[in-house]
Amino acid sequence: MSKSDLGLRRVAPAVWQYGLSVLSVAISTAVTFPLQGFGVRTSLFFPAVLLSTWFGGTGPGLLAVLLSTLSINFFFTEPFLAFQFSARDIPTTVAFFFSALVISSWSTSRKRAENRLRDSEYQLRKARNELEAKVEERTAKLLRANEELQTEIIERKSADEKLRRSEGFLAGGQRISHTGSWSWIVSSGKVAWSEEHFRIFGFDPEKTEPSFQLFLETVHPEDRSFIEQRLDEAVREKTGFDLEFRLALPDASTKHVQGIGRPALGPSGEVESYIGTTVDISERKRGEALFAGEKRLLEMIATGVALEEILNDLCLIIEEYRARSLASVLLLRLDGLHLESIAGPSLPKGWRQEMEKLPIGPCAGSCGTAAYRGSPVIVSDIATDPLWEVPEHRAAALSHGLRASWSNPILSSEGKVWELFVFMSAKCEARIRTTSRLSRRRPTWHELRLNVIVQRRICGPARKNIGI
Repeated sequence: MSKSDLGLRRVAPAVWQYGLSVLSVAISTAVTFPLQGFGVRTSLFFPAVLLSTWFGGTGPGLLAVLLSTLSINFFFTEPFLAFQFSARDIPTTVAFFFSALVISSWSTSRKRAENRLRDSEYQLRKARNELEAKVEERTAKLLRANEELQTEIIERKSADEKLRRSEGFLAGGQRISHTGSWSWIVSSGKVAWSEEHFRIFGFDPEKTEPSFQLFLETVHPEDRSFIEQRLDEAVREKTGFDLEFRLALPDASTKHVQGIGRPALGPSGEVESYIGTTVDISERKRGEALFAGEKRLLEMIATGVALEEILNDLCLIIEEYRARSLASVLLLRLDGLHLESIAGPSLPKGWRQEMEKLPIGPCAGSCGTAAYRGSPVIVSDIATDPLWEVPEHRAAALSHGLRASWSNPILSSEGKVWELFVFMSAKCEARIRTTSRLSRRRPTWHELRLNVIVQRRICGPARKNIGI
């Protein structure tokens, strides 16, 4: 667009505004002519000034005041059709002129106020529209954020549930396999144990704070220096380790475990931490010991070792397999009323003699009652069990530190009681297996082996050698 076009655009509104002043004054003049006979001379010019000021502004309003004054003086003041002011016309002219200026000024102010109000309303409307748009935009963003948050919450809950299931599966698997997991920060000695690791070490996870020092204190004293040496070597050589050692638990029992660890190196290339597992291999060790014991017993039988020595060795094997138990073997004498203690290397000699004194019967302690019934008898507390009614027999057992017993009769091929395999303990066994369960179980390895050994030897000279 050229400069001349812009100039015309700016000039055009001014021409119309001033033309409106001229036109309105002309119309007022024309209308006043027929009405001047009724005394109307100046009043119709006020609307012309008002309209010119309202629609044209200050300039056109002042022009309308000037033209109206001239028109009144020229057309409606004597002498007519001449511009002449007399002293008599001055008050009227001044009054009109002043009134017209007031009206023009008021109209201008009012117009400006309305324009400002209109501008304010426009700005307010614009601001409101912008605010509504921003609110809508922010609301949409919040809705999207809320949807994303809800989705994230659902995904996190799902992930947490999967994690809990995974942890449950892991904990269940560790319990079944007797495998605990752990981590060890070498520099600080800080460790973390899984729940199964706490159980293996005999500690309550709710009441125990794990530490490397606690681990070392739980290792069996005979294995402790070996473990410390091997761990120092592993850290120094930046290697893993696979160690078998024993634990001395708070309840005075011993466990065999296998510890496997793998190193994690830090930025400096030194061992920063280890992670690994600890497996309870006590059952495996007991099985290995039992297998070795069976092999030794077979060799003793094959080489003709004395029956008493074989049975004593069998008792020692079983005591190693069943910790904190004292094993013994009793034979039923030919009179069918008394028992003969032919093996029991760990039992006090006085108690073995006491067992031989009491005849079998329905309330003859654990051994005599089991031989009488021909079925297993379990007593978890000798001090209170009614089967131990004979005061001397009960007192003798308690005086030798015996508190619980399990007597299991072993029958011959004809179904008669040959011998008894007996376990006794210095501690009340509240969790000992029930008689009903024992009565339905299959014979254990040591019971079968005992039966074979005794029946092989009992029929020969060995029976005479032991005085039966």
